[in-house]
Amino acid sequence: MHSKRFGEYMKKNFIFLFLFLFSILFYSCSFGYHQFFGRAEKVDDRARTIKLIPDSEIPAVIKTDAVYSILILNDMHFGRINPSPDTKVLYDYLDSLVLQGEKLPAFIVVNGDIVHHGIQSEYDEYNIFVSEINANYGLTVFTTIGNHDCFNSGYEIFLSDVYPNTSYYKFTSNKISYYFLDTGNGTLGTPQLFDLEKNMKQDLNEKIVFTHYFFTIDKQNISALSNTKERAILLDIFNKNKVRFIGTAHSHKYNVHNYGNFIELCNNDYGKHRAIVMLYIDESGEKISFSFKKII
Repeated sequence: MHSKRFGEYMKKNFIFLFLFLFSILFYSCSFGYHQFFGRAEKVDDRARTIKLIPDSEIPAVIKTDAVYSILILNDMHFGRINPSPDTKVLYDYLDSLVLQGEKLPAFIVVNGDIVHHGIQSEYDEYNIFVSEINANYGLTVFTTIGNHDCFNSGYEIFLSDVYPNTSYYKFTSNKISYYFLDTGNGTLGTPQLFDLEKNMKQDLNEKIVFTHYFFTIDKQNISALSNTKERAILLDIFNKNKVRFIGTAHSHKYNVHNYGNFIELCNNDYGKHRAIVMLYIDESGEKISFSFKKII
């Protein structure tokens, strides 16, 4: 009797193990099995030296107007079926601004995980979306790279097809420097970290940072930047170099954290929650002021 029960126990465990391994294989094949089980660290190759976007390529409004806004999205996940990114929600909001005679945002930031599996067809969908935004509203879309964008070696497509064809860059308004960081592998890597510190020390402007992975560790969330030492160094760099606002994503949950000298806003995902945040900038005074509003 004992041996019969033991045999049934082993049979159940074998079935469970088989289903577990099958699910991992199925999941990893979708996202690139060689990367699911541990891909080579590529951020050190992608992001070594920051790219400065010239004034000729940035929205003129941030050079001519002291008061403007920025629309922030993240985690759109083009290529995911359920839920799929419903761009109509965004278009309806922009149309409502036009109908009410309100100013459109100066530009749009899509803060990582623009695609789901990192494959070409999904990147093509994203670029159609970017083209529609530009054609219908005259807005430039600036993008950061997320972890899903790197699946199936998708970072290569990101660098070749997604404007501004780099994962680590900056541009400036009259008083603010905007930094876009590469945390697609869950870390900045040593070259990017050192280069960022050097650039921020030399840059006397106040700063706003966008990056996919979030920093807040109030609840010790395992989805935050994984290297606690790197995270501490980054927050110290931000604290010492006039960073005022950090836009993050990845957790798919809305959270605001005040670090004292700067605020981190982690936004809901657009793919499921259709989340839209507006960041309002006022450079007219001696001290720059900003506020933000969760639209959806």
